[in-house]
Amino acid sequence: MTEIFKKRLMAAFIDLVSIGAAGSIILFIMAFLPFPGVMKLLSAIVIITAMAGLILIKDGPYQFEFLDKQSLGKKAMGIKVTKVDGATPITWNESIKRNIPLALPFAILIIMVAIQIIPIPFLTKMINGILSIIWFLGTIGIYGFETFVMFKDPVGQRWGDKKAETVVVEHY
Repeated sequence: MTEIFKKRLMAAFIDLVSIGAAGSIILFIMAFLPFPGVMKLLSAIVIITAMAGLILIKDGPYQFEFLDKQSLGKKAMGIKVTKVDGATPITWNESIKRNIPLALPFAILIIMVAIQIIPIPFLTKMINGILSIIWFLGTIGIYGFETFVMFKDPVGQRWGDKKAETVVVEHY
């Protein structure tokens, strides 16, 4: 296993956990606010959509000086995303393209929350049970596939990198 591969896995872990933790804390707080059930569900959809959006743009050209145009995880691990030339910073569009696979599981979560609005408990439980299995297997499949492709590729590009024509390099 190459050093950059390990750094990429750790950076992805840091990014996903930080975004997930922030969203989960907000969702937890929302659960105790005195809003009607439908308002809580709609708020949850907005929060999960924001989490997916953050994943999509996490590698974009941030203007925060302390991040130096890197995601939090990549900054911590000393790596950055560039165009395939290894030097040119990526655009917002390229960040979105490369991170679509990582954001897909959030789309299923949004559907699962939206289904809770249907006022037929049996139906919502049945559909969400099926979607939970799809979400679990889909998340493992997508993230596993991306990791496998990244590990096998000669320059360490995952499928999202290939579609966006990006590569991750050391950043000193």
